[in-house]
Amino acid sequence: MSVKQGVVAVAMLSIVFVSLGTLLLFLGQETPSVPLWIAMTFGGFVLLVIGVHILSASILTYLRARRRSASETSAPS
Repeated sequence: MSVKQGVVAVAMLSIVFVSLGTLLLFLGQETPSVPLWIAMTFGGFVLLVIGVHILSASILTYLRARRRSASETSAPS
């Protein structure tokens, strides 16, 4: 299993945990079990880390592209 597959598996599990916990909360079980709270917290944290990573990677890619285009336009051909 590659690292990318592992990250995808962890992300899918965290989505499942958060969805399951949210569904149970909406169904009226006001106090979910402690392992479910732990799973929801861990899942939410993993989703937050993945979201921040994707956002920072896209910002860095955008800045690199801008810097590259600026250097290409200023360089004499």
